[in-house]
Amino acid sequence: MASIREKRSGYWEVRVFVGYDDEGKPVQVSRAIRGGKRDAERLAAQLSSRPAPRSTELTVAELLDEYMGHKGPSWSLSSRRDYASRAEWIKAEEIGAKPVSRLSVAEVDRWHLRMHTAGVGESQIRNLHTLLRAAFSQAVRWELLPANPVASAKLRRRKKTPRGVMSVDEVALALTVAEQVHPFAPLALRLAAVSGARRSELAGLRWDRVVDGRLIIDQAITIDRTQRWAIRAVGGVAVDLRRR
Repeated sequence: MASIREKRSGYWEVRVFVGYDDEGKPVQVSRAIRGGKRDAERLAAQLSSRPAPRSTELTVAELLDEYMGHKGPSWSLSSRRDYASRAEWIKAEEIGAKPVSRLSVAEVDRWHLRMHTAGVGESQIRNLHTLLRAAFSQAVRWELLPANPVASAKLRRRKKTPRGVMSVDEVALALTVAEQVHPFAPLALRLAAVSGARRSELAGLRWDRVVDGRLIIDQAITIDRTQRWAIRAVGGVAVDLRRR
């Protein structure tokens, strides 16, 4: 039994009754198609000849297992380890026992909220969401689902406070205090203030980076500065060590 409805010009929705699930509940498959009525009728005939989809009984945890088994062989060892850890996290959550056919966008949003409330970091929530979205996208390709509810759920983004910038007086005070910490501390802070080099870059400086009185701080960064303490360096930051 099929139901065909034109939602708008040239866009049809086809619903087909394909049987009953293990609990005796009727199962329908819904698809959308562009074209004419005959195209919709052909789609209805194709759907009617198929067995009831397994999504009526497949849980989120089981879908993750199938997805991992399908994609895992193509991943690197480290990726398989990371994805397996994230999959176990999701399977241990309340959402893991939910049938994939009954998972809604609202339930995915509530899952995000529970993790935020529990103090789970944004990067971890994003990683878990990405894995679950990929698994449901695969379920759509396998024709277990008509759409991906996880892809429709949007991750929350917390507002980030812009980083402050030290004033000239604050930099001068830091240099004065640094003299009491270590003789080389003021020099390191001056280099950081002039070049914008990171702490690890400053810690990795060697004497062989001094070329013609100019210190090459990081060859991985190209930067152009006009202050009297710095000049342009091809492929890096060069600080002129000669006072003018």
